[in-house]
Amino acid sequence: MGHHSITDWDFESVNWTLDGAVYHTAAPSLSATEQLAALVKDATTGALSNGRLILWVRSNEISLLGMYFRNQIADGGADAVDTYYADITATTCRLFCFGNSFSETKDMTWVWAVNTWYKLRFSWWTSAERLYFRIERWTGAAWVTLGGDADTDFEDVNDHYKDNPVNRCGVRLLDDLWIDDLEVWG
Repeated sequence: MGHHSITDWDFESVNWTLDGAVYHTAAPSLSATEQLAALVKDATTGALSNGRLILWVRSNEISLLGMYFRNQIADGGADAVDTYYADITATTCRLFCFGNSFSETKDMTWVWAVNTWYKLRFSWWTSAERLYFRIERWTGAAWVTLGGDADTDFEDVNDHYKDNPVNRCGVRLLDDLWIDDLEVWG
């Protein structure tokens, strides 16, 4: 399901835009003039305890983007108090659980180029009473994990928020960053 209509999102501030000049496929893409959270409304997707977010992303800087899942704020808000958050940079990905004490860092083997569109896939699921989180990039022929093998999946034995009635996902938009063709799967 695509989410480029402003009615599908809650934004942390008003400093975002639908950009008709820079986009991957037919305009527009979503961008911001400052860092801000953008969460897909729970009313649009339902509670996503397990899910997948696929998007195209482009950045003018080495720092890439952030991704939220199992966010606990109800529709109408967009903050990061109780949520999982993945912070993706040029060389690492750090996964946090805000509101709890979990954090883990993984190195990435990918090379990022500025002003280049990349297709990314974020997946989160519960298995054997643990949360797993995976980041992959589309090469044009296959999905490749951030470290090149399955050992780069993040794992949280506490599996926070899995049974909560509100579980939203979204992105942290940065300056000079665009997202396009976003899909949310549950």
